[in-house]
Amino acid sequence: MGIYLGLGSNLGDRRSNLSRALTQLETKELRVTRVSPVIESAAQLPENCPAEWDQPFLNLAAECETEAAPETVRSWIGEIEQGLGRVDNLHWAPRPIDIDILLWGEAELTTKTLTVPHARLRERDFVLAPLIALEPRLIVPGTARASLLDWSRKLPTHIPLWMGILNVNIKGTNENK
Repeated sequence: MGIYLGLGSNLGDRRSNLSRALTQLETKELRVTRVSPVIESAAQLPENCPAEWDQPFLNLAAECETEAAPETVRSWIGEIEQGLGRVDNLHWAPRPIDIDILLWGEAELTTKTLTVPHARLRERDFVLAPLIALEPRLIVPGTARASLLDWSRKLPTHIPLWMGILNVNIKGTNENK
C-alpha cells in the first residue's frame, strides 16, 4: 500500500531528528521510497503560549510502502516519536519529531485515533508544499478531483515545481558607426 507521511521537527538538531525518524521508520515493515525536499516553516501556536514555543519547524513528506494496517503504523509512529524524545504533555509544544499519516492510498479512514486523509491537510502549506514536490498531480481521496497542484495555487508559499536558467548572448554588428 502506498502511503504518505508528514514529518516535522522544531526542537534540537531538527535535520538530524528528521533523518533519524526516517531511518527508524525503515526498521519497521515500512519502506521509504521517496523523500521531499526539506522546508522551514513557522510554528503554529495557540494564543498565550510561552514565547519559547516560537521555534521554526523543518518539514518533509515521505512516500512509503507497507502492508501493515493504518493503526499498526500509527503505533510505530508513536514508538518512534517517544524514542526520539517527544513528550505529549502540551498540545503544540515544541517537539523533536512529529510524524503524521497524511494519506493512505485512496482510502478515507476515521477512527477514534486516526483520520486519513489528515484532517488539516488542505490548509497547511508546510504539509502541502513537500507533498507537491513529491507528487504534484496527486488526487486526495474525498476531494472534488482537485490535485495538489491545483491546491498549490492558493498557498502563500510553496516549492517551485519548475525552474530554469536562460543565458542569451546576442552577437551582431554595430550598424550605427
